[in-house]
Amino acid sequence: IGSEARWKPVVEGEGTGILIPMNFETLVLASGAWYDPLVKARKPVVLAIEDVGMAKSEFERWLDSLVNFNGWENVTAVLVKANRFRRDDYFWWALITSRMKIVRDWASTLERKIPAAFFEDFGHRSGRQKERFYPMVWGEWVNVTVNSKNGCSLKYM
Repeated sequence: IGSEARWKPVVEGEGTGILIPMNFETLVLASGAWYDPLVKARKPVVLAIEDVGMAKSEFERWLDSLVNFNGWENVTAVLVKANRFRRDDYFWWALITSRMKIVRDWASTLERKIPAAFFEDFGHRSGRQKERFYPMVWGEWVNVTVNSKNGCSLKYM
């Protein structure tokens, strides 16, 4: 999946690992459970998270807590689909704070550099007829490249 997809680079770099694409809320709820995907993988992980109707403030809090999850140390790259936020309790903050700023600020606080990008063409479709859509295959080995000059890509290995 190359430059034809809708990518927005946040943190440049490259990551390789098992692809775990999932709804962000499901990932948070599974954290610490016996089926926690970050723990079960026990290998390098490329994490692709999607929001569905969450508030921006909730999205920000969950990103902040992600680094405390068991298995976080295995994450080599993060892909984000976050484009359908609901009305936020922090209305004015949400109006002036972009999703890009939230992810960029989060990435800047990490102890290690993890490539991150917005990838809008996976997860649930929004209902637009001509919308591109790339299925993400759970458990496949992938390589992710995030580069603002040469474009981003996800390659199945």
